[in-house]
Amino acid sequence: MPRHPQVVHQTCPDLGAELITPASLLLSAPPLAATPIPPDAFVAPGIEEFFYAPILFDGSIFAINRLALMMLGVSGLLCLGFGMGARRFAVVPRGWGHVVEVGLEFVRLQIAQDVLGDKGKRYVPYLTAIFFFILAANLTGVIPTISLPTTSVIAMPLILALCTWVVFNAEGIRAHGFGG
Repeated sequence: MPRHPQVVHQTCPDLGAELITPASLLLSAPPLAATPIPPDAFVAPGIEEFFYAPILFDGSIFAINRLALMMLGVSGLLCLGFGMGARRFAVVPRGWGHVVEVGLEFVRLQIAQDVLGDKGKRYVPYLTAIFFFILAANLTGVIPTISLPTTSVIAMPLILALCTWVVFNAEGIRAHGFGG
């Protein structure tokens, strides 16, 4: 086996034979592309693209990077939008109030009532918050100047799934008891 400069070859002290590990096989393999990459060619993004430098509070446990800032912005815009929609209640809402009411009715009828039945009314606030947060967070990926959905890093879907799991199990324990 040809020796590669980056591979550390070990020898077995009892036999004097060379140990072959999977790592040494991978590192000693010939490169896949033998031609040099021109400077203007496409270079695939690496893992470092997913770790953004902190923008605010660098070096503290409260460091805020680009994704966290976008999540706060999306949450703020949702609060502002729903606050403006609920500002003036009317029998027949107009303008932004009508848009908010259509969104709320969609979640109430098409998600809560159709999927969960009559008991789904209890979960409409939670489902509305989750639905509109995921919608707005994913829409940040199609805005040309932003082009980064905040749900692109696995932490956000995991947190939302964990919250849903807790609500699901809490309601199951409430309905059937701890032993089920």
